[in-house]
Amino acid sequence: MNKKINGLIQVIGSFFMSNFIGFILLIGIGMIVYGFYRIGTTTGIFALGSALIIVSLIFAREGR
Repeated sequence: MNKKINGLIQVIGSFFMSNFIGFILLIGIGMIVYGFYRIGTTTGIFALGSALIIVSLIFAREGR
Protein backbone atom coordinates (compact mmCIF):
# COMPACT_ATOMS: atom_id res chain seq x y z
CA MET A 1 0.00 0.00 0.00
CA ASN A 2 2.78 2.41 0.90
CA LYS A 3 4.57 1.75 -2.42
CA LYS A 4 1.37 2.54 -4.34
CA ILE A 5 0.95 5.85 -2.54
CA ASN A 6 4.59 6.77 -3.10
CA GLY A 7 4.25 5.90 -6.79
CA LEU A 8 1.11 8.03 -7.08
CA ILE A 9 2.78 10.99 -5.40
CA GLN A 10 5.78 10.61 -7.71
CA VAL A 11 3.56 10.58 -10.83
CA ILE A 12 1.60 13.64 -9.66
CA GLY A 13 4.82 15.47 -8.77
CA SER A 14 6.42 14.74 -12.14
CA PHE A 15 3.25 15.94 -13.92
CA PHE A 16 3.30 19.25 -12.05
CA MET A 17 7.02 19.73 -12.56
CA SER A 18 6.82 19.05 -16.29
CA ASN A 19 3.94 21.52 -16.69
CA PHE A 20 5.10 24.13 -14.17
CA ILE A 21 5.59 26.94 -16.71
CA GLY A 22 2.13 26.32 -18.14
CA PHE A 23 0.54 26.54 -14.70
CA ILE A 24 2.37 29.78 -13.94
CA LEU A 25 1.25 31.20 -17.30
CA LEU A 26 -2.40 30.33 -16.64
CA ILE A 27 -2.28 31.76 -13.12
CA GLY A 28 -0.74 34.97 -14.44
CA ILE A 29 -3.34 35.34 -17.18
CA GLY A 30 -6.06 34.68 -14.61
CA MET A 31 -4.73 37.46 -12.40
CA ILE A 32 -4.65 39.89 -15.33
CA VAL A 33 -8.22 39.00 -16.34
CA TYR A 34 -9.36 39.36 -12.72
CA GLY A 35 -7.80 42.83 -12.63
CA PHE A 36 -9.72 43.82 -15.74
CA TYR A 37 -12.95 42.49 -14.22
CA ARG A 38 -12.30 44.77 -11.25
CA ILE A 39 -12.29 47.72 -13.69
CA GLY A 40 -15.59 46.75 -15.31
CA THR A 41 -17.59 43.81 -16.59
CA THR A 42 -17.28 44.73 -20.27
CA THR A 43 -13.54 45.24 -19.91
CA GLY A 44 -13.25 41.90 -18.13
CA ILE A 45 -15.15 40.06 -20.85
CA PHE A 46 -12.91 41.63 -23.50
CA ALA A 47 -9.80 40.66 -21.51
CA LEU A 48 -11.09 37.10 -21.05
CA GLY A 49 -11.71 36.72 -24.78
CA SER A 50 -8.26 38.10 -25.56
CA ALA A 51 -6.66 35.74 -23.04
CA LEU A 52 -8.46 32.74 -24.54
CA ILE A 53 -7.24 33.69 -28.00
CA ILE A 54 -3.66 34.03 -26.73
CA VAL A 55 -3.78 30.68 -24.91
CA SER A 56 -5.26 28.94 -27.96
CA LEU A 57 -2.50 30.39 -30.17
CA ILE A 58 0.12 29.12 -27.73
CA PHE A 59 -1.44 25.65 -27.67
CA ALA A 60 -1.70 25.57 -31.47
CA ARG A 61 1.96 26.46 -31.78
CA GLU A 62 3.02 23.76 -29.29
CA GLY A 63 0.99 21.13 -31.15
CA ARG A 64 3.19 21.30 -34.26
